[in-house]
Amino acid sequence: MLAVKGQALAAEGKASLALEAYEAALKIDPRYLRVLKLTGDLYASIETSDLALQFYAKALDAVPQDDIEARLQAEAREARSALIDKLAKSSGGG
Repeated sequence: MLAVKGQALAAEGKASLALEAYEAALKIDPRYLRVLKLTGDLYASIETSDLALQFYAKALDAVPQDDIEARLQAEAREARSALIDKLAKSSGGG
């Protein structure tokens, strides 16, 4: 709920109120991945790069390792499939 409130406030250009909502959400769950990323995005949009980077780093730390590995495997499968398709087309097989 606080994440949605923060997003709405950010969309209205109320950055400081949005940050308050995000901070409240992070007090409840300091590893709330979505809010960590949204906070980083908001800091980046108001050109506060150092804080944006801090929140992006926290977001990366909050991602379970299994999720990262699963995403990398999926990306590798997609890349392999695309390469096979490309090779098949270039060799006249498709």
